[in-house]
Amino acid sequence: MSLNISKVRLIIILITVLCGACGYRFAEQGGFPGDTERLFVNVLENQTQETGVENIITAALLSELTLRKTHNLANGMADADVVLSGIVKHVDLSTISVSQPTVADERRVTVSIDLKLTKTDGSTAWAGKDISDFEAYLVNVNQEITDANRQNAIRILSKRIAERVVNRFNDDF
Repeated sequence: MSLNISKVRLIIILITVLCGACGYRFAEQGGFPGDTERLFVNVLENQTQETGVENIITAALLSELTLRKTHNLANGMADADVVLSGIVKHVDLSTISVSQPTVADERRVTVSIDLKLTKTDGSTAWAGKDISDFEAYLVNVNQEITDANRQNAIRILSKRIAERVVNRFNDDF
């Protein structure tokens, strides 16, 4: 019995050492770029024809920030050291597969945004230009289903964009 406990302890020690050696670490819970601590997120400006895309991306950013930096989020602009704002610049749709020359089976939606962290004094703490991602979705003969599929694809790619943005904050990029 004591031999098994010793093996378990040895395995735990080895895993701990190996994880530390390979650079594994938990996500940081620090502040934001530019030595700022409290962030407020503005709804992004939508410069596209895709209705509601700004709300989907803003929600993904808030979700990721809440998940990883809850104690650093401000309740309003008055509480914030820095404000995250930005624009949705492009939403592009392209056909990626067809069943007949004029019938699309699958499309790809590509979204591109610019983001900026602005300090209360008006200076820029961080900026990200042309942050983009894409996701495929199925086309259906029913336009409502196709629209729902496109919206879901935008939600999926927005989550990936939000993860990358928050990772950049952690890197003080």
